[in-house]
Amino acid sequence: ALRKIRERQLAKKAETAAPVAETKATAPPQDEEGVAPPVDVDALFCTAHCYERGIHGCSRNLPTALHLYRLAAEQGHAVSQWRMGELLESGLGGQMEPDFREAQKWYTLAAESGNPQAQNALALLLEEGQQGVPQDTETALRWHLAAAQQGNALSQFCSASLLSKMGQDEAALIWLQKSAAQGFGPAERVVADMGDMGDMGEPAPRGADSE
Repeated sequence: ALRKIRERQLAKKAETAAPVAETKATAPPQDEEGVAPPVDVDALFCTAHCYERGIHGCSRNLPTALHLYRLAAEQGHAVSQWRMGELLESGLGGQMEPDFREAQKWYTLAAESGNPQAQNALALLLEEGQQGVPQDTETALRWHLAAAQQGNALSQFCSASLLSKMGQDEAALIWLQKSAAQGFGPAERVVADMGDMGDMGEPAPRGADSE
């Protein structure tokens, strides 16, 4: 359910994204010594994005998008690394078998560069566990917290859930409230259902025990 929420969020962001380059990528030319000039990774990313979404004159073509993202990702472009992970995890939207281990590799590279979307995606993958990717709740929490600290509402909510399961109710409440404050629906509903915030471990008012 959380993964579907994240997919809807990403789709909404893509629809409102600024226009990107429409030029099709070609093999870079080489100089007289056979050395290719530096690759414009931003142009590769923008073109890949067009093919992924089928916008700005590009027909939707996920294999082409994956190829172009890979070219940029191999040059250290963090957002392309994240998008590669998403496409590999989804199996190009069902066009191929998901490659969870390869997705983990690219998510990790982007997450280590500080990309919050990749941190969130990696955390979800580790939290659930998939073929070739063992479940690792401790590492999942670490990446959720990294994304949460950058304002990722889904990771704030997931951090709250995991911390609560670990008995760290006060920390869980903080992240739950931060997520709800951003308008994240599941967090808002939990907060509304709680009524008395003491349900998640908030210290009771002084004198409450004596009343």
